[in-house]
Amino acid sequence: MKHKLPIVSATLLLAAVGYLWRQGASVGRIARADRTAQVDAASPASDTLPSDGNALVAEAARQVGQLPHLSGRLRQRTQLFGRQLAGSGRYRQWFDGEQFRYRIDLHLPMGSNTAHFMQLGDGRFVWTRRELPSGSQLQRVDRRLIDREVSLARQAGKEPVYPVDVLALAYGLAEILERLNGQFDFGRPRTSTIGTENLPVYVVEGSWNQGALERHYPAAAKEVLEGELKRLPEPVPTHVELVLGRDAPLKLFPYRISLLRRDRRGTVRLMDLEFFSLSTSAPLRADDFRYDPGTYPVVDATEAVLEKLLPPTDQDARKAR
Repeated sequence: MKHKLPIVSATLLLAAVGYLWRQGASVGRIARADRTAQVDAASPASDTLPSDGNALVAEAARQVGQLPHLSGRLRQRTQLFGRQLAGSGRYRQWFDGEQFRYRIDLHLPMGSNTAHFMQLGDGRFVWTRRELPSGSQLQRVDRRLIDREVSLARQAGKEPVYPVDVLALAYGLAEILERLNGQFDFGRPRTSTIGTENLPVYVVEGSWNQGALERHYPAAAKEVLEGELKRLPEPVPTHVELVLGRDAPLKLFPYRISLLRRDRRGTVRLMDLEFFSLSTSAPLRADDFRYDPGTYPVVDATEAVLEKLLPPTDQDARKAR
């Protein structure tokens, strides 16, 4: 039986393309985030504690989308079916005033070998290259075509169904936060600190909202909403947890995105994705975000992505145009 990892897989991490506008922030290195953030009741909040978790996540998406460029390190931990995987790599994004570009590199130990995952958005295409012990593959997705078809579907009053495991096709951290906010209802944030420097953060947790649950898992939606979380197929998360910066210089930045599966036996952290050693002043070049496949064979995955995002009726109408 084949199992899909939720949101982020071992070889399919984030496709970070973002909504970037303008902001002249200059940020030095940020203290790394520890895996667990403990509530620190003795540490006063830097401002009034927000009461609306959904509004906080929406504002986080807006602020992350305003960062003109960013570079840093990332770490991913996954626990599925009793097996733990951990990878690390580098994340970069750059906006030249017209187009947003990004690149993510992830290295994942697999036994005695190491897998390499690279994803690059050059402003038009999203290139994904996987180098695994079993072989390599290069895929390309036309984001302009994806955006056009999604826009047409929404104009017709139909919201595309973003499968949880396709969230890797999001337009960067800003859109990831927006999609999570559209699929989960977030509760009241709590304050905490992370890292050796006790970086102040908000910790906010969300559970599936009714609309998203009915789109994704219609057969199980009613029982899940009534508290029967085990009705969600494994390893789908039952909750998501976000750790957001509480103060400048990167206020509301998602230092950690976690997928949780909760039942009567406790909570399993299916995935932790952490960002650390972040800077908005590190030198970046346009050449860092150009990809030339050369003679390497390219698989165009645009149609496969559209088939996941749009229902069959929309597929038929699209092909008839």
